[in-house]
Amino acid sequence: MKKEASLTFVFLFALIIISLPLISAGFPEFWNKVTGKVTTSPVDLNITVTSGSAPLIYSVQNSTMTDVSSGLNEGPNPTYITINFSVSDTDGNANINDSSARINFTKTGETTRENLTCTESGSSGNYANYTCNVTMWWWDGAGLWNITAYISDINSNSGINDSQKFSVGTTAGFQVTPSSLTFSSISPGATNQQATNDPMSLNNTGNLVRNVQINATNLYGEQNNVYALGASNFSVNTADACAGTAMVSQTYTSISGASLPIGNYTINDGTAQEQLYFCLDSSNSNLISQSYSTSEAGAWTIKIIA
Repeated sequence: MKKEASLTFVFLFALIIISLPLISAGFPEFWNKVTGKVTTSPVDLNITVTSGSAPLIYSVQNSTMTDVSSGLNEGPNPTYITINFSVSDTDGNANINDSSARINFTKTGETTRENLTCTESGSSGNYANYTCNVTMWWWDGAGLWNITAYISDINSNSGINDSQKFSVGTTAGFQVTPSSLTFSSISPGATNQQATNDPMSLNNTGNLVRNVQINATNLYGEQNNVYALGASNFSVNTADACAGTAMVSQTYTSISGASLPIGNYTINDGTAQEQLYFCLDSSNSNLISQSYSTSEAGAWTIKIIA
């Protein structure tokens, strides 16, 4: 590689010399420019020399750590993971700096989860074991995570082990509030009547992005079930308005624009949240005065899907 670089430089230099008479005052002028005084600048160098041998992290016990391969706890509950690693030092375990023991879990696109204060859990001779407790959260992504364990000794020698991984499974879950909806009293043939206690808020308690479907039922009269408000009389919207997605009786219907991204919904700023607004777009003109509910046909059901 060095030979090729040298040949290329000589070739380009020759081209420049040959072409200069065509665009400059002459060869002597060029020579004066390229052979001017060379200036220098001091460069500071710092070298740290350590003594003794570096500690070796010879085992990271990911096979015995808290198993999250089937998924993390649903929100708002964190998942506490315990993991151990073992160290050897030919200068003896007393040479190991226990306070430097730490571990982290990383995955591209995810927040690093770590413990910077792992504790020594046993030592003998040249060996020591360390226990680390790492907290993960329900929105942490599914897939393989990398484990990096680190420790140093009292002479500033350090050891790293990043050879191990572990798997996080998928978790699909959500919370809904309120669990029931009410409407004001209406007249037969009424239109555009929104629920009095919406929006209904959905929180994503898992680590999967989900869409929303609703299975609607007819609302039958509680005194005389000959009369009913059909599911198709209602719509659901992600905006505070009527004329949303029309409901279909006994059929799961995808709500247009409704989705649940992953994240920490507890900050309550819209992250990992969706709001739904329910509207009675039109009512039958032949309704009689009574209460209409889902008591007979069953409650509406909300489902999250991929």
